[in-house]
Amino acid sequence: MIVYGHHGYQLEIASFLRGFLRNVNELPAAPSHDAIVDLFVSFSEAYVAAIDARCPDRDDDVDLLRPWGRTLHALARALTASADGDAPAVRQAIASCRVHAARVQSAGLPGSLAARTAEGFAHYSLYPEQYGAAATRFVETMRPRGVTCIGVRTVGVPLAHVVAAACERRGVPATVHTVRPRGHPFDRRLMLSERLRQRLRRTRATHFAIVDEGPGLSGSSFAATSDALLELGISSSRIVLFPSWPAPASALNSTRGQRTWERHVRCVSAIDAVFATDGHENLSGGAWRGRVFGSARRWPAVQPQHERLKYLSEVAGHAWISRFAGLGPYGRAKRERAERLAAAGFTPAPLLLSRGLLTRSWIEAVPLSPRGTSLRAIDRIAAYVACVRRTFPTGRAAQVDDLVEMLRTNVRESGASLRADAIDALAADARQFAEPEIAVDGRMLPHDWLRTSGNVLLKVDALDHHADDFLPGCRDCAWDIAGTTVEFDLDAPRVARLVDRYRWLSSDTTIERRLPFYRAAYLAYRIGYATLAAQTLGPASADGQRFASLTARYRRSLEGCAPPRRRDRRS
Repeated sequence: MIVYGHHGYQLEIASFLRGFLRNVNELPAAPSHDAIVDLFVSFSEAYVAAIDARCPDRDDDVDLLRPWGRTLHALARALTASADGDAPAVRQAIASCRVHAARVQSAGLPGSLAARTAEGFAHYSLYPEQYGAAATRFVETMRPRGVTCIGVRTVGVPLAHVVAAACERRGVPATVHTVRPRGHPFDRRLMLSERLRQRLRRTRATHFAIVDEGPGLSGSSFAATSDALLELGISSSRIVLFPSWPAPASALNSTRGQRTWERHVRCVSAIDAVFATDGHENLSGGAWRGRVFGSARRWPAVQPQHERLKYLSEVAGHAWISRFAGLGPYGRAKRERAERLAAAGFTPAPLLLSRGLLTRSWIEAVPLSPRGTSLRAIDRIAAYVACVRRTFPTGRAAQVDDLVEMLRTNVRESGASLRADAIDALAADARQFAEPEIAVDGRMLPHDWLRTSGNVLLKVDALDHHADDFLPGCRDCAWDIAGTTVEFDLDAPRVARLVDRYRWLSSDTTIERRLPFYRAAYLAYRIGYATLAAQTLGPASADGQRFASLTARYRRSLEGCAPPRRRDRRS
C-alpha cells in the first residue's frame, strides 16, 4: 500500500547560507531558547542535504563538510547550554557558530540541494532536549570515558550532535559520524567507505551511541547500524541505542529489529524532560475524543502514533488547547497559515507559539455528523475550500502521475474491483487540465468541523496535512472536494450542491471533470491508510476495528468509481 509522501524540497545553498548567517549575527546577547532551536533545525536540514549530495552511494567522512558539522555542533552546544540555563556557555557556542558558519559560506557548495523534511521536528513532537536529557542519564549511569555518536540520517544527525554536546557538558569527549541506511525499508543496510570503517574501528571511545528518531515499524535503521558496528568487531555491550520512544521489542515487525532491541541498552527520555506537563491534560493519541464525543461508541477512528501532541490547560474558568505545530520554521509556517485562515473566519485564532506548541482557546462545540449534512454546512465547506485555493497556491502545477501509481497499487493490494482501463480513463480526464497546485487542507473529516454555540462552523486540524509525511501533499483542490463527498457520505443532490457552490466561489470551471479521478484517488489512499492502521493496531483494539470497518466502506465506494464503458463507435 502507498500512503506515505515523505516530502522534500530544493534548497538554494548560497541564499540559505546568507540568511542563516544574517539570523545568527542578529541574535541578541541573550537569545531565546526557541531562537536557538530555530537555527538548529534549519541548519541541520541543510547539512544533511549536503552530506547526501556528497555521499550518494556510500557513507564517508568528507573533509569539505567538516565546517558544516562544526557549525551544527556549535548550535547543539548552544541548545544544550540553553536547556541548562548556562548563559555564558550559550554565548560562547554562538560565537563559535558564527566562525564556522562563515567558513561554510566561503567554502560552500554551489547550486541547490535536495533537502528532506526533518519529520520528527516538523510533525512528531520530537524535541532535541529529550536526547540531551537521555545523554545526561547515560553518562551518569554508564560512566563512559568517550563516546562515538552515530547519527542516522535525516533527524538522527542533529540529535547525535545533541547527545555528543550533552556528553561534553558532563566532561565526556564525544565525536559524531553520520550514516544513511539503504535498501528496503524493512531490511536496511549500511554502505560504509573503507576510510569510515577504519575510523570507527580505531576509535578510542568506550561506547557507541546510535541515535535516531525511530523506531518505525521494523527498527531496521537501528538494526542496520548495530549490525555494521558488530561486523567491525565492536562488542554489543559497547553499543547504546538512543530512540525517540520506549518501544517494546514486540512492537517491531522485524525479527532483526527485535534482536537489536533486545541486545542493546536503550536510553530514552520523555517529553517532561523538556517542559513541565503537570496541571495540563494530555489529549494526545485520541484522548480528545472523550472531551468532544463523550460515549466511545461515537468515537472516530484514530491511529495514536500519528496524532499530534495536544495539551488542555484551564485557568480561572478559561481553557486553552496547545497542539504541536513543529519546531523552528515549521511552527512559524503553521502559525502563519492559522492566522490567515482565522482572518478569513474559518478557523479559531492562534494565540501563542512557544516550544513548538501552537495555543488557541478551547472551543466548546459540537462536531458535524458524517450523515445528513445540512445545505448550510455544505455551503460553508465549499467556501472554505475556495478560500484555501485562493490563499495557498504554491506556484506550481498540480501533479497527477504519482496519484495514478498510488491508485493502481492500492487497488491491486486491497483486492478492490476496479479495472485498469477504468483507472486509465479517470486519469486521462484529470490530465486534460493544468490546475494550480495548492497547499490543500488534506483532511476533510466531519469531526474536524465544529458547530459553536453561536451556530458558526469552524474548521480545526487545518494546518499541516498538506505538509506531513503522508499523501496527498500539495494538490489540486479537487482532492478536498472529493474528500468531503466521501467522508460526509454525500448523496448526489448534495454533491451537486457542493460542486456548484465551490465552482461559483472559486471560478474553477472544470471541477466536475476532474472530480471522478480525485474521488477514486482519495478512496484508494484512505483504503491504504485504514488498512495499515488496522494491521498495526490489531483486531483486539477498538480503533483497529474502526479502521477495519472504514477499509470495507472505502473499498465498496471505490468499486463504484468506474466510469461507464465507452461504446465502440463501430457498433
